[in-house]
Amino acid sequence: MIIMNIIATVLLIAGLWSFGDTIYLNWKTRKYPRFDSIIEQRLYWALRNRGYKPKTQTRCGPFRIDLTIGNIAIECDGKDFHSSPAQQNYDRRRTAYLYRHGYKSVLRFTGSQINRNADECVSKISKKLRRG
Repeated sequence: MIIMNIIATVLLIAGLWSFGDTIYLNWKTRKYPRFDSIIEQRLYWALRNRGYKPKTQTRCGPFRIDLTIGNIAIECDGKDFHSSPAQQNYDRRRTAYLYRHGYKSVLRFTGSQINRNADECVSKISKKLRRG
């Protein structure tokens, strides 16, 4: 419990957490964002710092979407997992599935884009959200 309070204090001081967030409730019901990769985490915090509240690992049928904001799906594609033709074909099928199941837009960002300029990624997401 003490460690969680220290972590929460550090996050609060760093501006990465506010009292309204649900990163740590208590030791029995730890509720914090779940990430599959560091690039998801970087984009998540870039969005949070701009005032957005993305959801992580949202289920849609057999898939988990990296991040969602409303009806926009955001995929963070690392080079290791999304560079082969077979993997790109899988991503296209997955994107089509997400559109068929109610997502108005599916945005994909590479790890390089997120690592080099997460703010530019957030700007593209913001534009898409404004357009509806």
